[in-house]
Amino acid sequence: AEAPARTAAGAAPTGLVGLVLGLQLVVLAYDGWSTGSYFAGESVASARAMARAMLGGVLLVIAVYLTLNLALFRVLPFDVVVASPLPVAEAARAWLGERGGQVVTAIAALSLLPLLGVALMVATRVVHAMASDVLLPASLARVDGRGTPVRALFAITCIAVLLILASVTAYGMGQTIV
Repeated sequence: AEAPARTAAGAAPTGLVGLVLGLQLVVLAYDGWSTGSYFAGESVASARAMARAMLGGVLLVIAVYLTLNLALFRVLPFDVVVASPLPVAEAARAWLGERGGQVVTAIAALSLLPLLGVALMVATRVVHAMASDVLLPASLARVDGRGTPVRALFAITCIAVLLILASVTAYGMGQTIV
């Protein structure tokens, strides 16, 4: 097969490969819109609430991404946006100076922390549902008085810690894959 064409040394692929990779990033940006369905069983009037939450979530993401892109292209030239691995930080740096770029980068890193909680909550609900359907040990389907699947949460947390320890052992601290 023909190697993907590149616009410059280290630049992103162009043509069909570039289009597919770009669309993959768009899909990943919108990923998570259906995550609310994992909590439908814990919601009152779940059918209506879930439909509203999913539609509202997708519309909110569209609005945020369009607004962010309009702001980026207003502050930075097209070439800079395309070439930068962190265009929002570049825009903040151009608008607010070096400290602005650092602040935006720190905010981006900190915004990943809630994602860990969501991933843990979603994985816990999947394990709970599988245990309820007798695909995993029934003890993982038990919930506490507030409806939290504590045993499933504990199991998922243990698995996550083991994966972190395995990646630290294999790759060294600061080079983790998790």
